[in-house]
Amino acid sequence: MSSIRKRTGSVVRRALYILTAVLTFAGLFSFLVFSFGRVDGTEFSPDRFSRRDFTYYQIPIFKLQITPVVRSNPAHDLEDYLSNEKILLPGKTDDRWDPVNTFSGAAQIDGDAKILCNYLDTRNEAGGFLWLDWTKDEKNKKKIRPFWSAIHQAAKLNAYFAIPSFFEVAKQTRNAEAFETELRSVAKQQYFDAATDYESVNQSDTAEKLFAAARKQEIE
Repeated sequence: MSSIRKRTGSVVRRALYILTAVLTFAGLFSFLVFSFGRVDGTEFSPDRFSRRDFTYYQIPIFKLQITPVVRSNPAHDLEDYLSNEKILLPGKTDDRWDPVNTFSGAAQIDGDAKILCNYLDTRNEAGGFLWLDWTKDEKNKKKIRPFWSAIHQAAKLNAYFAIPSFFEVAKQTRNAEAFETELRSVAKQQYFDAATDYESVNQSDTAEKLFAAARKQEIE
């Protein structure tokens, strides 16, 4: 009887030890995941011309995703205005989302789409969106569609590098008649130079798309 009790006690102690170890490991694992495994960020759709946020958790170090991606679509006054006023029309597909930024632990990785989003987020002295006010300004009425169409095309081409030059044209060119001509000239040069660079490193598909975009500035 005594030996049975001893064996029972030994089994119970062993079970408690295993249970304690499992719970400790689970607690430590959960702490590491929720403290260091959160990944969140923002993506931009060139077709929709809008952003979405995302969040998920992964196992730190191994970078193994362990939860589904949760996405949300934050409102943005400028992007919503361009859509609601039909200044930009969404494309037929929306399966391409370019990274704006990704935060994982203490690390931050910025994508090329951040170039555009920085401009879209620029505020004026009153705290409003600078380029929303510019778009609503009656004196820019003839500039609005060619300007945002050029921005839209650059985003769809994944040619975010060209976008700062377009915003500079919008800042500096006051003559509405000369605006579109200047915009096309800048776009042509930006796309041609980039296409030449891509061609030199044997990225022929990208180069051809940009050469075609450069030629298009002459035809239209």
